Order: sequence, then structure tokens, then C-alpha cells
Amino acid sequence: MMNNINWKNYKISDLFDVKGSKTTPQLELEKHGKGIYPYVTTQTTNNGQANYYNYYTERGNVITVDSAVIGFSTYQEKNFSASDHVEKLIPKFDMNKNIGLFICMILNKNNSRKFSYGYKASQTRLKKMSIFLPCDNDGKPDFKYMDKYISNIITKQKNIYYDNAKEKLKNLSYDSLIFDNWDSFKIGDIFNVYTGGDLIINKTKKGNIPVISHSSNNNGIAIFSSEINGRKKFDYRKSISLADRGNFIAYVQNKDFYIGTRVKGLEAKDDLPYYALFYIATSINKQSVKFSYGHNATDNLEDLKIMLPSKNGYPDYIGMNEYIKKVFNSKINKYINY
Repeated sequence: MMNNINWKNYKISDLFDVKGSKTTPQLELEKHGKGIYPYVTTQTTNNGQANYYNYYTERGNVITVDSAVIGFSTYQEKNFSASDHVEKLIPKFDMNKNIGLFICMILNKNNSRKFSYGYKASQTRLKKMSIFLPCDNDGKPDFKYMDKYISNIITKQKNIYYDNAKEKLKNLSYDSLIFDNWDSFKIGDIFNVYTGGDLIINKTKKGNIPVISHSSNNNGIAIFSSEINGRKKFDYRKSISLADRGNFIAYVQNKDFYIGTRVKGLEAKDDLPYYALFYIATSINKQSVKFSYGHNATDNLEDLKIMLPSKNGYPDYIGMNEYIKKVFNSKINKYINY
């Protein structure tokens, strides 16, 4: 589709005002409480958003650029606040979400090759940069084409999701149940616990294996890597990742995964059905109130107790599995109806 159009080089400073954003410490944002306004950082996942608070310093409908690492660009639709090293591209034209996403796509294709730790996307460099964009017969940026191109991609992805959701529903039959018995179980009774080692994210080769960090966003996924020699890869069907410092949060993955620093890998000692892992992860996350920056879960995690449904003194994995299938069934139906 892109091969049949004309392209032209445009200076970024002709299309955008390049400015910095106000640096807002996350601790300050926490005083305002959780809300709807994104906190934009230099991370390359979750659209650069690390959390959401009831406070903002920047206006939305702009493109943000990470000036700390590789110049990663994201479109920010809503008003937001930002960490340090977040630059803004404020449009001089009538930009909507689709156009913003298109330009970010082009910027990220170029910036990943152009910027690095030693050569950062500073405001001065961004102002001097040029970008190739589709152009109309008058030589102006073809914003209508950009809008339509992204709209077609979104429609296609929605249809793929709808088809996948309908297919998943076929495999989510469940039995109605009520749990009568509960017991406390130590993490070490259910799982073997492994500790993640140091991993330099920017030196890993891209692939399709999730690398789990201690982030509380994007299911903990920092990047997707190729095979890493000598590093344990966890079977997603029997394992849970658990951030143990900074954040205390457990996730279930849908692919085999690696863990990074400040992350534990919990590998089930017994065979158990996949959806039971979601129930157990939820029970683990209820213990987060016990941990903070002053109380990390690095030591004696095996002794941490969680409450689970039980049968004959053992965890009721089958019951947990059926319960979560029921929850998934309800959620997927809501998404389809939406």
C-alpha cells in the first residue's frame, strides 16, 4: 500500500514545535492519587506510560520522544505528566490520533538506527532532523492518507481480535462451582523459587521471548528477546513471574519467558491446569500490602503464605481453573459486545 504513494523529506521543526516536558517525580504524583492521566516515561512498552494519576502538567495530542536512550516516540492522546528525558513534538497542523500514530511509526523506524546511549535524541538534534512522509500532489504532507492507513490497520486488528475471542470462547466451557474450603499454603509448598540475574536490556537481540522486569505495567514485559544462552527459560504453562523489589506483583504469561533482575520465577512443583495459575497469582498479589521499598520480598519468599481453595488439605487446582475460565468467559463476551 505504501509503495504506490509519493514520499518527501520534511524537517521536524517545520511540522512541530520541539519542547521539553516538566519533570514530575513519581512520589509527587502518588500524593494526588491514582487517576486517568498517564505518567509518561522513557520506557518502550505500554506507550511509554508507567502509571495513571489524578494530575497532569502537559497537554495531550502530542508526540513524546525519549531523549535518554533510543529516541522512542509515542503518541499521547490525553493530558499527561512526565519523567525526565521526555521531549514533546507539538504539532503545527491539525493532528489526530491516527496521524500521530503514523508519524510515530516512521520516527521509530528511523530513530532506532540513529540514536543510542552515546547519541541521544536531544531537542537540538530533533529540531535538525528530517522525516520522510507521504506527500500529496502539492508536495504537502498527505495527512488524509496517513489517517486512512492507520484506520485500516486498526479495523483489521479489531477483526483479528474478534475472531480470536470467538475461538477462545469455544475452549472456555466451565462448571458452576462454589468453594467450601480454604487453607493457607506456603509459596514454597507449591513452587520452586528462582531469582533472576542481571540482564542488560539494550544488549539483548530482538526475538519473540518475553523478558519479565519488575514493572507493574504491560504484564511485566520489558522486551522480547531471542534465545539467551545459559539463562533459564520458564514454561508459561506452569510458571508465574513475581517482581520482588520496588513493585510486588505476580503475572501469568502466554509464552515461555525469561526473568530479569528484581524478579522471581515461580515454577510449579506439581502438574496443574494453566488457568489455575491466574487464581494463584491473584492470591499472591493480595499480599502486596506487606511489601514496600523498605520491606522487599527478596528473602524467605518460600515461607510467604497465601489463601487458596482446598480439597482434602491440598490446593483445589481444578476448582481454581474452572473459576478463572468462568471469569475469562464473562470478560471476553463483554469485549465482543463492546
